[in-house]
Amino acid sequence: MVRRVLIPLFALALGIMTVMPAMAQANPTVKVATDATLGKMLVDGEGKTLYLYSRDEKGVSNCYDQCEQRWPILRPPAGGAPTGSADIAGTLGTISRKDGTMQVTYNGIPLYYWYQDEKVGDTKGQAVGGVWWVLAPGLNQITPAAPAPSPAPSPAAAGAPAAKPTGAGPAAQPSPAAKPAAPAQAPVAAASPAALPRTGGMPFDPTPVTAGLGAAGLALTAFGAALIRRRSRR
Repeated sequence: MVRRVLIPLFALALGIMTVMPAMAQANPTVKVATDATLGKMLVDGEGKTLYLYSRDEKGVSNCYDQCEQRWPILRPPAGGAPTGSADIAGTLGTISRKDGTMQVTYNGIPLYYWYQDEKVGDTKGQAVGGVWWVLAPGLNQITPAAPAPSPAPSPAAAGAPAAKPTGAGPAAQPSPAAKPAAPAQAPVAAASPAALPRTGGMPFDPTPVTAGLGAAGLALTAFGAALIRRRSRR
């Protein structure tokens, strides 16, 4: 009777011991995922994105207090070492932080989450502040911080004239079209006196009338002179 009970229990325990490592391997601490923009990158066992901090050193975390609140650390599994999928192309380890907690590292690089990544596949922490980056499989050095862009000096401060805008300048104004030459006018022939129009208010030529009046005056003068001679004779 005892054997009948112990044998099934032993078989059950053996089965559990065989399945547990397989389950742990199926859900490793770190694995690889592929992002449509960033390509292959490291994520945790649930698929959430992992990040590195450019101001860390290998084996040393420099993110504490408010920084850690925004960038929670990846902790190793309780009572065990971190595990990774076969394609992570690196070595997982742990470091002891100054507050006594343990943090998972990849090739000595401390690993973090970003607090605004709400679901699997979010990568909102990429390039935050120019110092936070996702990790590609095989990465062995901490990615340096992105250089801050330096403001361009103003023309007045540099003592130089303002830069001319690049690109095509204002379109050249078309020169005014040449005015067409005035057509040559034919010389006007001088009109003969007969062809000139008469001016004044007379509708006829006064020459004949003037001649007639002159003749009549002469006749009257002669007649008057004759009358004077007759009187003088008397």
